[in-house]
Amino acid sequence: MKRRLDIDPVLAVALAVTLAVIGLYAFAVSAAFNRASERIPVPSIYSSAPEGLRVLYRYLDESGVDVRPLRRIDELPASGALVVAGDAPLQVDLAPEHVRRLAGWVRAGGTLVLAGDAGLKVLDALDLPAAVARGVAGEVRPLVQTPLTEGVRSVAAETGRVLPGDPRWVRVLGDDAGALVLVARVDDGEVVWLADAGLLTNEHIAQADNALLALRVFGRRQPVWFDEYHQGFARGGSAFEHLAPGGQAAVVLAGLGIALMLIGVGRRTGPPVAPVRQPEARGLAYIEALAALYRRAGARREALTTLHDGLVRALARRYGSPAAGARRHRTAADALARAEAVLARDTIPEDEFREAARLVAAARREVER
Repeated sequence: MKRRLDIDPVLAVALAVTLAVIGLYAFAVSAAFNRASERIPVPSIYSSAPEGLRVLYRYLDESGVDVRPLRRIDELPASGALVVAGDAPLQVDLAPEHVRRLAGWVRAGGTLVLAGDAGLKVLDALDLPAAVARGVAGEVRPLVQTPLTEGVRSVAAETGRVLPGDPRWVRVLGDDAGALVLVARVDDGEVVWLADAGLLTNEHIAQADNALLALRVFGRRQPVWFDEYHQGFARGGSAFEHLAPGGQAAVVLAGLGIALMLIGVGRRTGPPVAPVRQPEARGLAYIEALAALYRRAGARREALTTLHDGLVRALARRYGSPAAGARRHRTAADALARAEAVLARDTIPEDEFREAARLVAAARREVER
């Protein structure tokens, strides 16, 4: 017999409403966070402001470049390129341990792409001296033909330029004021420096061949990780901190909802309900003594009926119903059938009464064992 799950309809409706409210609140928090992020004037892939890099991120993604956000600095990617964009100071400063970790990552074979002058500390740690200069906003043309400049005729840049101070620097694009794009090898790694971060922003990425230059720079080493940690979109190491704001709100509200549900279920809303008094079940010894009394008095039908009913009640108590118990105990089913056949007769002979009573008593002992 299958047991049906008894669900309180009021509790079920309350749980459904609670889950719906939690989901809507989480969606609202996430939407508000995303909306606020779009307006932040920082070179972040989440920002749709003129200074943001959201258009660049989507353009690279739709062009087949494997682009990803990096929101933790304690564990750098195993391969690919890492992009640090913006001018100093960043939203989160490059701490000395971050600088050492980035420099070691480059020397081990990583590709660091700097856009702007925010990564000067890393360059100092790599012993790559260079001086930031200022030029005139306008179009800058390639100085040498490399894979970085394939198809690039001119780039619309702002005033950022670099004066390289180490022979390892290779000037790729530049003008009389200095270099706009430089490349240098450091041990097993590489550094690509775009002196002007503005050419990658939402406001300027569509000008001249800026988008094509970005595709050439970021398409060489994949996946491309955009450093969002130092743009203020840091994420810690715990599972909770890995959730977006909407997910964190959902977890907190879900926990509160479960706690309230448990408190509500555990509390009594009224006076205690008196337990239903169950009649005391008569034991097998009592039934057999009563049957013996009936037998001595010549009341064979009453004695066999008493034994039969006692077996039926024993099956019902043990298995929920006599039918379910009879399916589990073949001897009980046979004993009941034999007793019912004897009881259906007009007169009950002594030998048939004794046999039927013996079978019923033995089956009762087996059920209550």
